[in-house]
Amino acid sequence: MNPEPEILVISHNSSAVIFNLLDELYGKFNISVVDNASHDSTVEKIKSDYPQINLIELKNNIGYGNASNIILENTKSKYVLLLNPDIEIKAEEILKFLKISETLDFAVTGIANDEQKVVGPYRETDWVMGCFMLFNIEEVQKIGFFDKNIFLYGEENELCFRIIKSGSKIYYIHDIEFKHRVTTSSPSDNQYIFLRKFHQTYSGFYLKSKKYGRIKAARLAIGGVLKGTIQGAFSKILKKNPIEQKARRLASIYFLLDKSPFDKDGNGLFAVKD
Repeated sequence: MNPEPEILVISHNSSAVIFNLLDELYGKFNISVVDNASHDSTVEKIKSDYPQINLIELKNNIGYGNASNIILENTKSKYVLLLNPDIEIKAEEILKFLKISETLDFAVTGIANDEQKVVGPYRETDWVMGCFMLFNIEEVQKIGFFDKNIFLYGEENELCFRIIKSGSKIYYIHDIEFKHRVTTSSPSDNQYIFLRKFHQTYSGFYLKSKKYGRIKAARLAIGGVLKGTIQGAFSKILKKNPIEQKARRLASIYFLLDKSPFDKDGNGLFAVKD
């Protein structure tokens, strides 16, 4: 396998943030971008300004984990560093992160966002943030990459759960300077609000079913139907967003009926389109 690490970025209408990251890393690392059917300027600008990037354009928005799997399952590199497009980090900090990681026997490493004082450059953990994950490809491919049944939210939790269950190890790497500009990549219109809440809810029940069994997760989903219905009906009094409650209720019903969170074309349900 190629010892040079590959940088992987998943984009979806990310033109407001992704080019800060690409400007810093371009020409210093091998970079792949998988674009989830963007309808902004992301794809066109990458083609014109960053011709050496391996750009994969998807016709459908298949979600974060599934888009990542396209590279993770086919890379020739020993390590792949998966980054959100709204991560801000200097190239030297990535090199520092890689240097520490390579001393470890790991499946995945990530960045610690600790406020408390820590001792040493790293520590073992059972979960890392999906916005910044380094994959030891040979190790993780034994376990399987992201679960294809998850469109969005919790895909890293599910993968880390399987990694720990298999006996492999996950580490936080400390003292790496970075910023995660979460709000800048998350639109706030009603369609996106519904999309986020639906998939947060659905993925939450799906993860609980894998950890605790279908029956327990179904009981929680029934509660989700009731909670979404009641809080939606009394949203003004309870000061709850009725759009979120509708999404919670529908996601709970979809889970109980064992319906897929994807449509027939492979798009995540309710993904924002032109």
